[in-house]
Amino acid sequence: MMRLLTAEALFGAGYDVVEAADGSEAVDRFGELAPDVVLLDVVMPEMDGYDVCRVLRGLPGGAATPILMMTGLDDVDSIHRAYEAGATDFITKPINYSLLGYRLRYLLRAAATFRESCETAARLARAQRLARIAHWELDLQTGHYHHPRAGLEILGLSPAERDASTFGLAPAIHPDDRDRVEVALAGREAHQIEYRVVLPDGTEKYLHQEAELVDDELTGRARLVGTAQDVTVLRKAERQVLELAYFDSLTGLPNRTFLRQYLARVLGNAERDGKNLAILALDLDLFKRVNDTLGHAAGDALLREVAARVTSCIREGDMVASAGGNALERALTSDSVAARLGGDEFVVVLGGIRRPEDAAVVARRIADRLAMGFTLGTAEVFVSSSIGIATFPENGRDAASLLECADAAMYHAKDSGRNGFQFFTPSIHEAAKRRVELENTLRSALARSGILGGHGESHRGGSSTRALSEFELHYQPKVEIPSGRVSGAEALLRWTSPERGCVSPAEFVPIAEDTGLIVPLGEWVLRTACRQAKEWEATAPTPLRVAVNVSARQFREPGFCALVADVLRETGLAPNLLELEITEGMVMQDTATSGEVLLALKQLGVRIALDDFGTGYSSLSYLTKLPIDALKIDRSFITNLGSAAKSETITAAIIGLSRGLDIDVVVEGVETEAQLDFLGQYGNAEIQGYFFAKPMPVAEVVAWCGVREARLAESSVARPTEQETVAPQPSGSGLYRAVKVRTGT
Repeated sequence: MMRLLTAEALFGAGYDVVEAADGSEAVDRFGELAPDVVLLDVVMPEMDGYDVCRVLRGLPGGAATPILMMTGLDDVDSIHRAYEAGATDFITKPINYSLLGYRLRYLLRAAATFRESCETAARLARAQRLARIAHWELDLQTGHYHHPRAGLEILGLSPAERDASTFGLAPAIHPDDRDRVEVALAGREAHQIEYRVVLPDGTEKYLHQEAELVDDELTGRARLVGTAQDVTVLRKAERQVLELAYFDSLTGLPNRTFLRQYLARVLGNAERDGKNLAILALDLDLFKRVNDTLGHAAGDALLREVAARVTSCIREGDMVASAGGNALERALTSDSVAARLGGDEFVVVLGGIRRPEDAAVVARRIADRLAMGFTLGTAEVFVSSSIGIATFPENGRDAASLLECADAAMYHAKDSGRNGFQFFTPSIHEAAKRRVELENTLRSALARSGILGGHGESHRGGSSTRALSEFELHYQPKVEIPSGRVSGAEALLRWTSPERGCVSPAEFVPIAEDTGLIVPLGEWVLRTACRQAKEWEATAPTPLRVAVNVSARQFREPGFCALVADVLRETGLAPNLLELEITEGMVMQDTATSGEVLLALKQLGVRIALDDFGTGYSSLSYLTKLPIDALKIDRSFITNLGSAAKSETITAAIIGLSRGLDIDVVVEGVETEAQLDFLGQYGNAEIQGYFFAKPMPVAEVVAWCGVREARLAESSVARPTEQETVAPQPSGSGLYRAVKVRTGT
């Protein structure tokens, strides 16, 4: 009857009503229907209302469903049990049905508000969890601090002090930051502050805290309400950005950007305090050989080890900067730092030295440590270093000047034999200045001569006529022994500058090699020499094979073989009349790649000569693997022939080796008859040197060859003497002069 009357009343009030005859049925139907509100009698068969209420609260969706318990029992214990079981509210019998509908509407509104607040709280909790934010309150009157448990868990802290009379994070705050936090809280006003907390496992977290002052309208007490956000990830990312910006990713040392800022600070301090300072510019000698022979991974490993050794050589009292932790702060405040500028270039700054000799001690220590062997995988590598030293204030008062002076001194040390250090001097400055001026002059000359384009590119097939105004090729003949006939000539580059006059190749060729200008210049030499050799086919008594030196930079160019093929095709020169001279160092830098290039050149039909043999690696194994046509014995062995038994033994051994491998022999630097007599004992060879002829302009070569062929025809003895003959001037002006030419008698 109670169910009937209640159902009718609620149906009339606009509700859909579903009935259950007992508690078990109520539990089953709740799971099926998910009602918006439950009216539950306390006294029911099988299960009483308290048990049903407890079961419903445990079902999915039951925790948030309002439950109104109907009971005729008005004792306090029954009401208490109803609420303990999970009832939202209760109503006593007899029921006032006119008010029941309104009572349920109130419960539904309250339930909707509760669900909305729960969803809002859940969304807020998710947002705070994702943002790593926790909120807190501090009662300024009582000193009571409240930090929700969830907030502490977000920050990774123990919730033991979530409600305390003091600031709850205080025990975990980093000792270096604790005073700042206490000052901010003691100010009893809005603030922003960042500090660190230390977790039980020793991990540090960065917290960004913001707070504002709030007056409670109900209590009239002031509260400090704030948030603490975990910004550890952000700070780590910022630190990584700083490390990328200021530190070298390979070695961990400061980079060029950092060095500029660091020098600005330390030079200002040195100027103010009247202290001395030294800058060491360091470059590894022949570092590229490691990359080319062992690979870039080995080169990187070497650079990391070099960085470690350099930093270890700086005196122990200084703080040496390296990436990691608060590296930027440490580095900016250290007395001395080692930095990597790029490649194999390093800079060491020594602050507070008493005298320049202190910098020399460190430089010698670094050079000695780097001269020790490095173990890279299974290979042991030895490298040396060249170090330049500039001191403040003697060599300059600003960073740019000091770095320039140290760099110039380093290059001077490298030119003086490597594996050492050199203080900057005015003479070095003048030499560096001349080098820069010579480079600019060379670049302008190449551009004026049509060898170098406006953007640094060579003019393929550029005008040799224009080039003759400053650049030309001289040729030094090669004479066969014992026949005495001319077999060819080596093309040698000459530069006559309008500003400087005749510039020695020893001066401008190394600069061209360092700057890359040797590539277009070498192409011009190759093209011009081949064109000249083709012309000699019609004018010389016999075809002359032309020998052209190939630079290491040019040899490593990807299109070098294609260039040689193009030049032979354009000039029409027979490939066997072109001989390319390469050095041992070029071959050994990367034997696999070098072998491929040499094989490709041999397929074109050109000859390959190994220049300066015996002064480089002298690894004999590659002679059996690479397509070498001729060994060119270096002049250093020939100079002492006739006076030094060891030089004679080595020369004889090289000639014997060549004979055994069926490789031709070319001997350069022959200047005396005694040298020629010694070489004549060993059979056929090509001789090149002042004993027969110096390098001469194009116009003189054909005349010299003609005179020699004529003398050979007159005598079967190919012994040279000095004869007076005439040869046209290279200007083609029609003037003639007498020149000494060695011919057969």
